[in-house]
Amino acid sequence: GDALYVLDTTDYLGTINDSITQAVSRDTSYAATYWPWVKILDPGTGKMVYVPASTVIPGVYAFNDKVAAPWFAPAGINRGGLNTVLQAKYKLTQANKDSLYEANVNPLATISGEGVVVFGQKTLQKEASALDRINVRRLLIALKNFIGQLADQIVFEQNTAATRNIFLSKVTPYLEG
Repeated sequence: GDALYVLDTTDYLGTINDSITQAVSRDTSYAATYWPWVKILDPGTGKMVYVPASTVIPGVYAFNDKVAAPWFAPAGINRGGLNTVLQAKYKLTQANKDSLYEANVNPLATISGEGVVVFGQKTLQKEASALDRINVRRLLIALKNFIGQLADQIVFEQNTAATRNIFLSKVTPYLEG
């Protein structure tokens, strides 16, 4: 419950239908998947290779957090650009993107003039709620971590108004921010 898992649903030869079939069989707000595979320059060999999305998505999350915060969507042109990606294995049509997104698979779309971009931010949760969005799950993970660390500092203190006020004096500014 303290991380978001980026799941690869297919191997290199996998199709859009394979990815959808695998995604439909999972139901959790603690995982997300992306498709298709992408071509990058392997820094170790200097050769161009296709890699699964899980290779590049953590970089998207890190960039998102650097320019915004975990509770911003790590998707779209501003925060979801894959500038280390040379190309996606498949250029998706709008119908492809729609099919993937309806199955909770986040498309990696080629956008003219922008390159390859993360074009979705769904978790693998099936029930429609705020938790079927990556930014909301990441917000709650960040809150749980922060509040948990503060609670660890006072866990064995007396449950008094003073103790609760100390706790609230640290949590409230964080939540307001």
